[in-house]
Amino acid sequence: MIRLQAFGQAEFQKAFASRKDPMKKYTLFIMRCWRESFKGMAAWSSSITALALSSVAVLVVCPNSNALASAGEPSWCAHRVVHDYLAPVRQMKPIRRVPRSGRLPFGPSSLRLVNRTGPLMVGSGTFGYELSTEAAQPLHVDWAILTRISSISHSGHIKRTLITKKSYVRAVRNDSNLRFMFHLPNKPALYRYDIEFQGRSGKLGSYSEYLRVVPRRAAARIRLSSPTYRAGSEVWFRLENVGTAAISFGELFSIERYNGSAWEKDAATPVGAPAVAIELAGGVAYRCKRVTLPQDGSPGLYRLSQKVKVLRQGTMLVPAAQFEVVG
Repeated sequence: MIRLQAFGQAEFQKAFASRKDPMKKYTLFIMRCWRESFKGMAAWSSSITALALSSVAVLVVCPNSNALASAGEPSWCAHRVVHDYLAPVRQMKPIRRVPRSGRLPFGPSSLRLVNRTGPLMVGSGTFGYELSTEAAQPLHVDWAILTRISSISHSGHIKRTLITKKSYVRAVRNDSNLRFMFHLPNKPALYRYDIEFQGRSGKLGSYSEYLRVVPRRAAARIRLSSPTYRAGSEVWFRLENVGTAAISFGELFSIERYNGSAWEKDAATPVGAPAVAIELAGGVAYRCKRVTLPQDGSPGLYRLSQKVKVLRQGTMLVPAAQFEVVG
């Protein structure tokens, strides 16, 4: 089975918690993608990047401004974000973030400080940074590391510091995976995470990150290019995740015609599809697809539907959109 992952999911936290995970490079690509997309995203569009990691084929849905539209594709296909859950975060006052490379301007050059979850958390979970290295020998640092999590206003001002921790790190080894995390409840809120490094001579540097927690909500829909078509014409459509919970689905979809008393499968429904599992983050749409209606199709009421699975819940949704075929 080919497994596809849409960027920005909170589920990455558990799936790629281990630094030695074989999908580590993929995870880091996702986070680089998010950091690039996070800057100045007035409008998002998407491209699909293919990576080859060992025997696994991975397609990454990554928002950017360089997507190429197919001929005849509706203009809205270029915009993959249907609900921007990170808009409140981008409107906050500027802060000093960890460098995109994860490399700190102080300390050993092979040391990396990485956040693997992103600034959006769906439901309860943990948020923070991991200090790691791939160096063969231990890296001696002798640091005191102070971390704080604070509740903030919509402008980014700190309302109250909730938890403060202080850790002492003498050395970082390639198997240590030092994590500086906070557990946050399943309650809609805005937070600021701060991490400060102190050496024997004093403060070495400090960094911050904003975080938004949203409740887990499952909702998906099918968007069509038109409510009415003629037989033999093309139907452009896409699946949109309008909830916050990530969903999983395949390439198969169904077209049915209403016969006056029940829905029956139509000849336009494709037979067979690649064995894929596509995961889509909340607020994001999958790429537009098209299907050609049969030339001899009967006029009437039709619907296009697709089965999806809500991740971490196991429940199923069947979003559908109706359209009419006229003579």
